[in-house]
This record gives sequence, structure tokens and C-alpha cells, in this order.
Amino acid sequence: MADKALKLEIPQSTGCPRTLSVKDGRDIPVNVDDEKFSGRHVRLSNNAVVVKDFFGENNKVLDVSRYRIGEEGCCVHYDGRYRICDNRYIIRHCDVSGQALAEQLQQRPNICNIVLLLESPHKSEYEYIDGGIGPARAPASGPTGRSIDRCLGTILSRINCINAEHIVLNCEIIISNPIQFQASLHAIHGQSLRKGNGKWGKLRNNVWRALWSEQRDQFLTRLRGYNPKVVINACTGDMRCRKNQPKKFVEELIREHCPAVPLYNVYHPAYRLWNNCAVRPVPR
Repeated sequence: MADKALKLEIPQSTGCPRTLSVKDGRDIPVNVDDEKFSGRHVRLSNNAVVVKDFFGENNKVLDVSRYRIGEEGCCVHYDGRYRICDNRYIIRHCDVSGQALAEQLQQRPNICNIVLLLESPHKSEYEYIDGGIGPARAPASGPTGRSIDRCLGTILSRINCINAEHIVLNCEIIISNPIQFQASLHAIHGQSLRKGNGKWGKLRNNVWRALWSEQRDQFLTRLRGYNPKVVINACTGDMRCRKNQPKKFVEELIREHCPAVPLYNVYHPAYRLWNNCAVRPVPR
């Protein structure tokens, strides 16, 4: 067993990957136990654990439209969890992502949308093949998706109570990861991120920040392309948005570059009491 610096190979258009060092919030290199990291995505050297062939296009989890806002007469669910208010319901439809989502939004340029931000794909968003990460699925494919399906109506009803103008008929609800790759590196080390095993959650945040420095401009372009009426920031982090948490980085970027878009902070849907969590409007 040895602690070695963690590094990531990031694909480049030139074909030669760039090596990115993972650092913590104090700008100190992050060391990991090399015995926990194995498989075809790992290359070990004397002083580093290098994650390779992990952040390519095939491993990118694309944003998805899974719901829209409709009227009661159009709602086929008649289920309390989908109710927002007396004349606004969540209507679930088949996932639309990638080029199909881009074309759908182009056909409806005057419709604003609701964007629900997670932070990065979790283990349920991938298949696993040959000791490594396989084809990507859709965002929130596992327990997080079930929590969203069960509790999103409650979250939107609270936003509606704050400002009903933000919940617009016919808008799409788009689920988006600011970082579209598995920042937890679960496919490599297989460790749980649950509370009580906090070092792996910290590792996820450190890898997330390293990728954020590379991906934030792409995220901003995606977000603007969704013509957001409102953004719900459910990235990992507490409601105080403390320094170095994904929620804080996302909040600061949106406030700087999309100041006119209403922004609400909530806990991540993996939080066990998500339906009871507060909804905090972020001052413009």
C-alpha cells in the first residue's frame, strides 16, 4: 500500500490526452491509496495513480428532458406526487436527450424551461464491462431518479408558492449534470459515498473541481441553450453553499453569467428527506 498523487487523463482534440492533477480546496495535490484503485482505467507509476480512458465522449451522461408542465386535464397520472398547484401538474414522458433534445428545443424557441442541476453521474448512470466503466445511461437512472419522481412536485409547489410566474405551462423539465462524467470514480475503486465513509465523498468533490476547471464553459453553453425560466441547483453541498462544494461553484457561475435567471438552491435528491427540504431563492 502506498499513497500516490491522483491524476486524470483528459482527451484533447489533438489526440494526445492532457494530464490533470487533482487538488483539494487548499490547492494541495490529492493522494490516494493505490491498492483501492485497479482495473483497465488505472495506470500506476512510482508516485502517481493515473485515471485513463475514463473521460471520453462515450462516458458522457447526456442531459435529459424527462417531464413537462401541463394542466390537470392533460395529466394522465392523477397522482398527488405530480401535483404542483390547482392547474399545474408534472407530466412524465419518455426521456429525450442528445440531438433529439436539441432539435426539440429548436422547434420551440419561445418556450422557457426548468433546469434541475445535479452534480455528476453516480454509479447507476453507467453499465460496467470488463472491470471498467461501460456505456452511459441517462441522468438520475437509479435511486436519485426515483427520489426526483416521488418528490419533484413538492419542490416545484414550493417554488410556485414563492413565485407562480416561474412555473410555466408546456415548459420542459431538464435534468442536467454540470459535470457529465463520473467524478466519484466509483467504477475504479468501488467504495460507497454514503455518510460515515466521508473520504470518498471528499474525493468526488476534489475530482469534480478538477473537471469543473475544464468543463464549466461547456456547461454554461448547455445551460443557456435550454433557455431556462428557472434553475434549481441541487448539486452536492449544504444550503449555506460553503466554499469548495459543487453547489457553491455552480451558484457563482450562474449568478455571474445568467444573473436574470431565477435560481433556487435545494439539497441533492439523494438526501433522504428531499421532499421536506427547504427551497432557498438565491438573491440576484
